[in-house]
Amino acid sequence: MFRSSLGIFVIFASALVMACGEKATEQPKPIVDVAKPIVAAAKPVAPEAPEIVAAKVEPAQSEIAPAIATIELPASLAGADLAIGKRQFSKCRACHTIKQGQANRVGPNLYGIFGSTAAQNPKFRYSKALQGAEKTWDMETIDTWISNPRQAVPGTSMAFVGIKDDEKRKALLAYLYTETGGQE
Repeated sequence: MFRSSLGIFVIFASALVMACGEKATEQPKPIVDVAKPIVAAAKPVAPEAPEIVAAKVEPAQSEIAPAIATIELPASLAGADLAIGKRQFSKCRACHTIKQGQANRVGPNLYGIFGSTAAQNPKFRYSKALQGAEKTWDMETIDTWISNPRQAVPGTSMAFVGIKDDEKRKALLAYLYTETGGQE
């Protein structure tokens, strides 16, 4: 046991030395040779390059996704900010996917949700409460659901607490509508 541990240590140490590019016994070279007089101070020094700081820039609404422009939003979603909707969907992304053909996660894939009947994805196991809800996912039903899932369908297993802000919900609905194929 001791020999194999020692062997592993030697291999690891050798790899570390090779990665660093120097032998472990070499002393670091001094930055300034103290035996020579310093004459570098008399030479002109180039100014340092200015520090470049990246600024946070929000994408324009037209830059979010090319597919968004191909689906016309219903009048009820007019004026919704798709960039805000995309940010709101980040709360959903851990459990849901939205593109056609993507796998289910903790929650079902939402592609084609608008106009569909609740609990109909055959590859997902829904709570009994949602299976018995007999809901059609239209704009109003989804808005109510996103507002407070546990109030919309008591007994649901969805842990999400909801989005209370009307404008954020409207933006999320618009984003979902454009990303999941629209229709109703």
